[in-house]
Amino acid sequence: MRNQGFTLIELMIAIVIMVAFTYALFTFSTSLTRARQVVEVKVIQEEGFRNALRWLENDVRQAAELDNAGNGVQGLQVLPTDPGNRIQFQIPTDLETNTWSEPITYRVVNRPELNSVGTLIREQDLSTPPDGDFTDANETRIIADHILTSIFALNGEELSVFLLSIYVGPSGHRSSHYSNSVIVLRN
Repeated sequence: MRNQGFTLIELMIAIVIMVAFTYALFTFSTSLTRARQVVEVKVIQEEGFRNALRWLENDVRQAAELDNAGNGVQGLQVLPTDPGNRIQFQIPTDLETNTWSEPITYRVVNRPELNSVGTLIREQDLSTPPDGDFTDANETRIIADHILTSIFALNGEELSVFLLSIYVGPSGHRSSHYSNSVIVLRN
């Protein structure tokens, strides 16, 4: 008479099938997690680029549009630096008295905590504000993180902006992305 149980071979086959199914499920889950991380990194980089270009375009266009006398943007100049470039300009604050803002500078600064990748910042010296009150403050805003380099080129009424972003994720995954845009100074 035979017992109503499973044989050792039947149990081993069932275990092998369960292990194979679990491994396939784990592999699928891991690949989905990695794909999600890659997409999140691309979103972070795209948001940084859009933010940087929005700030820069707003500042430069404001300077160009307010100067109706045709003088161009006051002090708009591309300054070569190492490792990238910086751009510096002034915005008209009062055209009747020909008063201009303190210089505004966009540049990349190195940030060791970002694995030697930098941050695009906007700086403005506010030591002598238009109202004449003295302050020791400089206004510095972080515009975009994980920027390896920025290149600015001024060609007549167009400002070309190239940004290269390198992002190293928590798992060591590296992602590079670039943006190349042109800002038309006058419409």
